Amino acid sequence: MQVLAAAIALAGCAAAIATHLAVSIGLSLHVVTQSERAAHTLCALGEFEEADRFSRACETAATPDDMLSQVLWRTARAKIRAERGDAEGAEVLAREAVGLAEATDLVTTQGDALLDLASVLAHGPRREDALAAAEEAARRFEQKGNRASLARARALARELAPARPA
Repeated sequence: MQVLAAAIALAGCAAAIATHLAVSIGLSLHVVTQSERAAHTLCALGEFEEADRFSRACETAATPDDMLSQVLWRTARAKIRAERGDAEGAEVLAREAVGLAEATDLVTTQGDALLDLASVLAHGPRREDALAAAEEAARRFEQKGNRASLARARALARELAPARPA
């Protein structure tokens, strides 16, 4: 687990450095890509203030027709809002992201958005809805053959499932 945490931290640092460099030389597409990665990595590390900064950089640099970026800044911001206790605002952003993802043929992005929605809903009293989103994410990952993400979705679904009587 410590190796995974270190790898996530390293990836976040690399994305942050790449973003700062891209901004300094005016590479807006690179700014979007690296900001997305940095925001999500920083959320995973619990660094929500810094993640918010990168999600805003992504939002600013993303073009309206760049659906992947539109999805990713929303899902990062949704996780940030959920962590800050704004369950309603987090859900709105996460559902917007799912809607945008579902308008594409990007099955993994659809699954990721659904999994982020499940995570956001799990912060509040909507555990049944969170479970449904996690299960749908698992179906998308299975459809795509994305075993690593499928395992994450199934793990969250098991965590959210009601306990069975012994």
